[in-house]
Amino acid sequence: ASQGTAWFQINKADLLDSAMVRFSAGGNPGPGLHLAAVELFPLLGADFLQCDGDGQTAPLGGALGGQVWFDGPWEYLWYEEQLPPVPPPPHSSLHLEDAGLVFLRGEEGVELRLRAGPAMGKDRGDQNGFALRVAGQVLCGELPEAASGEPELSQRQYELDNYFLNTFACNTLLVEGQPQRRTGGQWRADPRTHQGSIEGFFSSGVLDFVAGEAGQAYPALRGFRRRIAYIKPDYFVVADQVEAPSPVEAEWLLHTTCPLEVAEEGRAYIQGEGCGLEVHCLQPSQVLRQQTPAALEAERTEYLSLSQSGERLHFLAVL
Repeated sequence: ASQGTAWFQINKADLLDSAMVRFSAGGNPGPGLHLAAVELFPLLGADFLQCDGDGQTAPLGGALGGQVWFDGPWEYLWYEEQLPPVPPPPHSSLHLEDAGLVFLRGEEGVELRLRAGPAMGKDRGDQNGFALRVAGQVLCGELPEAASGEPELSQRQYELDNYFLNTFACNTLLVEGQPQRRTGGQWRADPRTHQGSIEGFFSSGVLDFVAGEAGQAYPALRGFRRRIAYIKPDYFVVADQVEAPSPVEAEWLLHTTCPLEVAEEGRAYIQGEGCGLEVHCLQPSQVLRQQTPAALEAERTEYLSLSQSGERLHFLAVL
């Protein structure tokens, strides 16, 4: 709560499923506490017991209970009229060890999230994947689900889900054109299997640093260490080191739903609403602009791609 963030772990009795929902303080200070669910890790849909005004629960499938599917923010308001209004505390960088998440935070709502940790439930966050948010706007991050445009569920929708709900649509690596391997089935991940971990975290008033390891997430790799330094308030340095027992081809991905422009060699620009992000690709410097395979034109987005081949590879970019 001192960080303005609360985590709720949902464990459903007698079911091999769990979910984690992150809430952040939002809105204007006032009586009580205003919480908005701004990010969901990793839940896309789940069964919840809903309560009425007297705190009575209804069974699943009843008038108040059932399966709840959502893809957007939802809010709750807890009121305590006796609490005086206070301004929200300043957001500081933090490491949530159990979840394998690190948030590097700065002024004006700058926040970079790196995920490297245990699989949880219907996991969406791929290992060593990161997202960058500025003033509440996601400039680069995981892509949302894409629709097939067909009236009924079809093979085309399954193919789109395999892309947009997989490593292909995350800011991490593809190895030999393949995504990260999964633990467990669609609805359950083995909590004993850790394919990634946060190896280091440091925060100060001028510099933040995080290091994640995700080599076990790829069958063909021996190691994949991602190090991110936040030079406050404006620069992120992303340095990746990849090791394999034999030569492999690795592709570095940077996704965005904002307009993307590629300028001179190794440089690109992501244009948000009232903010933007310059991307300087230093190693390798040859950057490709590619398009996602969304069926609907309105859902197609562009992304940056860097590729290298070998047993020891290095990627370096400045954001």
